[in-house]
Amino acid sequence: MGEPLLRYDCIKDVCVAIKDLRGSQCKIRVDTSGLFWANTKRLDILYCIDVLSISLNAENADKYEMLCKPNIKNSYDVLMDFLRNIKRYENARKKQGLHFPEVRLSVVNTSEEQFIPISGRSEYVLGTFPIPDFKECEKIANSFGWQFIIKRLFRDSRDNRWNNRSFEELCARGISLDDCKNCSFRH
Repeated sequence: MGEPLLRYDCIKDVCVAIKDLRGSQCKIRVDTSGLFWANTKRLDILYCIDVLSISLNAENADKYEMLCKPNIKNSYDVLMDFLRNIKRYENARKKQGLHFPEVRLSVVNTSEEQFIPISGRSEYVLGTFPIPDFKECEKIANSFGWQFIIKRLFRDSRDNRWNNRSFEELCARGISLDDCKNCSFRH
């Protein structure tokens, strides 16, 4: 957990080393909040990854602040600036016929509030936890031409641990088409 790109050079070096060892045999994905952009205005990591997954988390600054409680001033503006710069960079690279990773924007479905640990919702009365407006978030992703993913919260009730194992098992059985078409797991 956390923001890997706070250690930008280290992550880049690891990605380059993996690519040198494995070439195209493995796909490298970096997940980021994008908030490293407040201090590090670099995009050269995009040369050595295959997928960049960015946590959009909310459709506006107010909800972003409520959900994420970032320590960075104007964090949603930082995130939006990061996204605009990635898009400019993507356009330039593609125009030159050069590699550019797949970009995804994601939000967590916080409507399953009962699965959020109490420590993560202690200041909210049950039923008042902020929920992203998924349609508005999807519009943002579409405006950039990127994939939009809704990540689900799920707790395995057998051992009270936070993991996706049971959801993957349920999902793999294809309980309903509605579940499958909105699924964040790749089949």
